Amino acid sequence: MIIDIIAITLIIIFFIRGYMKGIIVAAFSLIAIVLGIICALKLSERLASYLLSAGYVSSGWAQLLSYVVLFIGVVWLVRIIAKAIESAASMAMLGWANKGIGGLLYAFLAVTVCSSIFWLGREMQLLSEETIAASKTYPYIEPVAPWIADKVGMVLPFLKNVFADLQTFFTNVNEYLPEHVDTTR
Repeated sequence: MIIDIIAITLIIIFFIRGYMKGIIVAAFSLIAIVLGIICALKLSERLASYLLSAGYVSSGWAQLLSYVVLFIGVVWLVRIIAKAIESAASMAMLGWANKGIGGLLYAFLAVTVCSSIFWLGREMQLLSEETIAASKTYPYIEPVAPWIADKVGMVLPFLKNVFADLQTFFTNVNEYLPEHVDTTR
């Protein structure tokens, strides 16, 4: 139930923000988030493996840490590029259509982010089966990010199966950690 409240609140907040910003900023934000999620999912396995093998991190947090660092880095980079493009180009005001489409794009962005978080939470065993079963929005929101990654994978083949590859990684790490890390703390 709590994840439903959080997800719906985020969607409403993002819709309002998108409505206020308009379609240009919303479109670039959507691109930034989608690219951030896909790149973080694709590369977080390698970064987490490196962090674990180099001894920088000695727990399951390497998965989350690597995802967050990569996600923020890609979003930041795309937003810098978007600001440069936005300042170079000016778009005629479309009034309510500009704001409405911007709101819808931002709401979709919130669903995509929630989907990625739900998926990661389930794979990292941070969301219990009871929490997932009690949620009304989880079955609708969770499949969105894997679906987007699959569709983007059709256009960009190197991103194909990114969620399946990462799921295999999480399974291996979840099996490895209890044997090699003191979990009694």
